[in-house]
Amino acid sequence: MAREQDMKQTRKKHGSAFKAKVALAAIKGDRTVAELASAYGVHPNQIYAWKKQLLDGAASVFEGGVAAAEGTASEAQVDLLYRQIGQLKVENDLYEGLAVKQVKFLCSAEGRFLRPGQRTSVRRVQKWSGLAGGHRREAAWS
Repeated sequence: MAREQDMKQTRKKHGSAFKAKVALAAIKGDRTVAELASAYGVHPNQIYAWKKQLLDGAASVFEGGVAAAEGTASEAQVDLLYRQIGQLKVENDLYEGLAVKQVKFLCSAEGRFLRPGQRTSVRRVQKWSGLAGGHRREAAWS
């Protein structure tokens, strides 16, 4: 059991500042990637990946005006989407509550009572209430 706990390791989560520092050190070329890996405690493949990511994204550093405008538009869109999600959640909760009340009403009108926690299908409730097949049974409502 102790051996299993020793073998379990959580993944290290490195911040963006740390990644940038390691990638810049790799780009400088003062030390080899193996030396950087041992100094910073990361795998050499990870250093290569961070270096490539830094070099690929270097052009975006100089596109400050466009990126800032896109960021503001993106934040506004995210805010709008969150508001729509909230509104839809409220509507969904309302309709679920109404559906539960309707099922209880239809079941009690037929003389069939659901026990607490008991679930049934919509098709069965339609059958009980006479609504199956698109028509209602007259005796159920009289």
